[in-house]
Amino acid sequence: MNALHGVWGPRADDVWVVGDAGTILHRTAAGWVPSPSGTARNLWSLAGTSDGEVWAVGAAGTILHRPSR
Repeated sequence: MNALHGVWGPRADDVWVVGDAGTILHRTAAGWVPSPSGTARNLWSLAGTSDGEVWAVGAAGTILHRPSR
């Protein structure tokens, strides 16, 4: 398991976590689900909006965005 560094979520059943080697996990009502990041860089922090927009930032200026559905 990779180290985890940042957590954000608007609700208990919609929580995102980021960590080493591009790790992104999403907690839904069904439990924790890995989400592909497309990077192997460490991710340090994340933030979002209540309508599903999520941004993650990490090493070497990495910025990832997941638009709302």
